[in-house]
Amino acid sequence: MEEKKGFWSCLFDLSFSELITMRVIKVLYAVGILIAAMVGLILIVKAFGQGFGTGLLYVIAAPISFIFLVIIARIGMELVLTLFRIEENTRKPAPAEETPAPASAEEPEPAE
Repeated sequence: MEEKKGFWSCLFDLSFSELITMRVIKVLYAVGILIAAMVGLILIVKAFGQGFGTGLLYVIAAPISFIFLVIIARIGMELVLTLFRIEENTRKPAPAEETPAPASAEEPEPAE
């Protein structure tokens, strides 16, 4: 069985024989969560700059937008993972049939 290459050797592998997406997907999801949190905080800060009432409204709206953005990031990452798992499964050889092949039966006699 082949030994997996290291991250850096896979990164600069021009033949794309090893894929790095499965290795970095957790980091990409964490970055997506951080971006969603920053967007929420920026919304709150800008809203308080416009007025106290608007700021209070965005204190309620920002967590909703945070959850929405995290859901979008999660769905996106799951779609990417699904595509890569499909690719891995299509590359594997099909397992051998475990049931024995049926013995050839004689042809039935035609009914009269």
